[in-house]
Formats: sequence, structure tokens, C-alpha cells
Amino acid sequence: MMTCLITGASGFFGKALIEVLAQTKEERQFICLYNSNKWDICDPRFIWVQADLLDILCHQGLMEKYKPTHCIHLAWHVPPQNFWHAQENLEWLQASIYLFKAFCESGGRVFLGAGTLTEYDWSTGVLEEGKTPLLPNSLYGQCKKSLYEILKIIRASQYKDTVLIWSRIGYFFSVDEPSQKLISRLINSLITGAPLKLVDKNTKRPFAHVKYLGGFLANILLKQREDLVFNLSTTKTYALEEVVDFISSKLNTVPRNIAYGAYISPAREPLSIEIKTDILKGIFGNNIPDTFFDDLAEMIDIKLGRLPVLEGNKQKYTGVA
Repeated sequence: MMTCLITGASGFFGKALIEVLAQTKEERQFICLYNSNKWDICDPRFIWVQADLLDILCHQGLMEKYKPTHCIHLAWHVPPQNFWHAQENLEWLQASIYLFKAFCESGGRVFLGAGTLTEYDWSTGVLEEGKTPLLPNSLYGQCKKSLYEILKIIRASQYKDTVLIWSRIGYFFSVDEPSQKLISRLINSLITGAPLKLVDKNTKRPFAHVKYLGGFLANILLKQREDLVFNLSTTKTYALEEVVDFISSKLNTVPRNIAYGAYISPAREPLSIEIKTDILKGIFGNNIPDTFFDDLAEMIDIKLGRLPVLEGNKQKYTGVA
């Protein structure tokens, strides 16, 4: 029976993945690691374990106890706006290497790591698998890039039977995201009238609902049997002003306290980027659907209490954020 270890299981990406895995019918076991905030669902296949992955002594114990055949590593230090150059990135780089080694030593077969589009050189304006140079301009991006390169070397020299999958993840949102992520900050600012400093209004980014990330990651984790490196992102981009205007229209308000160009990203982000996802499309026959404005409208309605939100197997209503 497949046993999958999921790090960061109660986080933003982890919850999206688990919601998809919970819909599968096969007999599988999922060991869901969390640090402080447990998120549980009513399904005995999901076992929740509190663990501090920065304590590398706990890795071997986890592997000896659960003998995972698969591992998807989502945990990292990613507080919105504050993670780009945080020293914690170095700690997670080291801990992730030890986690991989412990997984392989215990006989693990498939390891899926969560990378980032910021591993690329963004000065080209195009992020294409296998072609765009990898040249991060942040400590976060550099540590993710270094992690994959180190794991690849370790695997090739010591653990040739372990499949190594690396996903370079783009911009995802949902009602469950941290309140300081961009889409939530925009909605909350336009609801409350609180001032908000933003980058240039013409900045374009490929926003997509996190449900698509959960679906693609689950399918690749369960079915992929060969090494793979791919971009996990939508190809459709949206201008920041376009997003603000849409939220304003849904809220029937005017964005009076939005200050464009008043914020400078510490990662020196370009105005626009084009994401190539040929590998993803080659596997599934399609890219992430363009449902951004429908998903954004639903998120706004949930935050206003107009729609129910499902969490695990329980239904709850949310008020204004």
C-alpha cells in the first residue's frame, strides 16, 4: 500500500492538495505533518503528526515509524512579503536535504519537491523549462534552486532508484490563503478602505486558484514514475489594475486608498513575465483553465458571507475579512 508523507500539510498548498487526495477512493495512507496549526478532515487515511522539520533528528524517526513510499515536501518559511531574503531560507535548505536523505535511506520511491518560479532569471521576461537560465535574485529563490541541484546530485550518486520530481510553482490564491497575500490584501483594503501601497498598476502576473495546484500535484504524485521538472502555473497573466478594478466592481466601491507605484518589491520583480508550461500540458493535455475572474468573484462572495466555504468535510460560513 502506498504511504505518502506530506510536509506542510496544514499550509495553504497542503490543504489544497489534501482536499483533492481525500476524493480518491484507493486504499492509501497519508502522513500529514504540521508544526503548530493542525487542519484535520474526517478520513481515517489521513494521520496528522506534529513535527518540527528544522530538528533534523526527527526525520529518521518519522521514516522508521511510517516507512513512506512517497513524499511531497511543501513546508518552508514563507510569511508573505517577508520571506525573500529571510535567513530561515538557509535553515530550510539544510533541513530539506536531510529530509530527502532520510526518505531515500528508508526506501522511499517518489519525492516531489515544491520549487518556485523565482529560481529563474526574470530579466528575460520568459520563464521556460529547460531554456530560461536559473539565476535567482532573492535568497528564497536561490535556496530553492540550490535544494533541487543538491538533491539531484545526491540522488544520482546514492539513491538512483528514487524518482525526483520538482515543480516550480507560480501565483495561486484562494479564500484560505494567508491574509497578507496579495489578493486577500486587495479585497480587505477595498472592503475596509484601509490604505494599501502597491507596485506599478501595469504589473502582470499569472494568477490561478489553488484548487488547480492541488489537482495537478495530486495527479503527478500518484502517477508519475519518472524524473520530472516542470512549471506549475497558469499561462494567462492579469494586470494589477485590472484585478483591483474587478474587485471594486464586485464590491460596488471605488479604490480611493490604493497607491500604485508606492511599493518596491525586495526581489526586484519585472513588470511582466510570460510562463511556459509545455511539460505540464504534455502530461495532462491541457493547461490550467482560465477561470480567474470566476474564482475571484467566488472568493469575494465567500468573504462577504454570501456563499458557504467547505473546509475538509465540514461546512462553515465566513463573514467579512
